[in-house]
Amino acid sequence: MSALAVYGGTVTAGATDGEQIPFDSEKIPFRAYREKTSDVTVLGLRAPGGADYPVINLFVTASGPAADWLEFSSDGASYSKKVHYLYIVGTNQLLYVRVKIPADADYGLHDGIYINFKYLGGV
Repeated sequence: MSALAVYGGTVTAGATDGEQIPFDSEKIPFRAYREKTSDVTVLGLRAPGGADYPVINLFVTASGPAADWLEFSSDGASYSKKVHYLYIVGTNQLLYVRVKIPADADYGLHDGIYINFKYLGGV
């Protein structure tokens, strides 16, 4: 089991709601158009081991052929290409994700854009 779990659907800060998204099998779909900012997708991040096995110093970034299209926020107000969480335990910390496709973008096949979670924690 990973020290970090990601949840989608309806997620609430400080709660344990949402449906877990397996790291190895699920895709998180985003609908976006050129020159427009997509609707925000909200994900819940939590450590299944709670305070006994916290996730410490988590950085969230994107990689892949169009990684610069993704933007992240920990508060839903200020977005950037990387977001940082110092300490995550057994309740949801919210991650806000949106997509901004440039006007001159080649849509092509961009189904290989990855959200990366780099952290310390869990044993």
